[in-house]
Amino acid sequence: GLVGYNYGKISSCYSTAVAGAYHFVGGLVGFNYGYSTKITNCYATGETYGVNYVAGLVGYNDSGNLISCCYATGKVHGNEEYVTGLVGVNINYGTITSCFWDTQTTGKTVGIGYGITTGAKGKLTADMKTLSTFTSAPALWDFTNETANGTSDYWRICDGMNYPKLSWQQKPLGDYICPDGVNTEDLDYLVDHWLESDCALTNNCQGTDLNLSGALDFSDYSIFSKHWLEGIN
Repeated sequence: GLVGYNYGKISSCYSTAVAGAYHFVGGLVGFNYGYSTKITNCYATGETYGVNYVAGLVGYNDSGNLISCCYATGKVHGNEEYVTGLVGVNINYGTITSCFWDTQTTGKTVGIGYGITTGAKGKLTADMKTLSTFTSAPALWDFTNETANGTSDYWRICDGMNYPKLSWQQKPLGDYICPDGVNTEDLDYLVDHWLESDCALTNNCQGTDLNLSGALDFSDYSIFSKHWLEGIN
């Protein structure tokens, strides 16, 4: 989905792409190899297709490398062995720490097909959209608006509404409030502030003055409508 063969470090990345091959297929990485290799703070949501060694995140993880604070949600399709929700095979001291897969959307109750299985947990969709699932994990997931797990703020989440997103992922214009995406909740929010004026640059009428004209009017609504339904999970 993102990298076919990884022999380095991948951090704060994601993929929504559909990935397919005969084997060694992952929603994020197909084959992950090497003792200095790391995959941290990443996720994959795309569907994966193959015969064997097919998984939602990494198809094959080998030789002592680390996969930490990652998750997968994409549907997994495979015909033979080691077809799983998170990692197909995890061998030779491969380490997985505080990683999750959605058992409902991936269609898989098994997260790791062969090898070391610790550090990976399957969760229902509702749990995958709950902040405490991640902040209570052994390896700390560092989210915005909390400091107990660190101050790097790799992740953000609309608790109880959406899967975690990377904090650097820009929200579309008009996505004022949770849940993620420009939707009816945001339209209601815009209406609540309709025709407000004297919008200071520090608050922009609580963010609704999209063109920074100083007032919320039809120009802002035009911008809002162009981003309708963007960013929906």
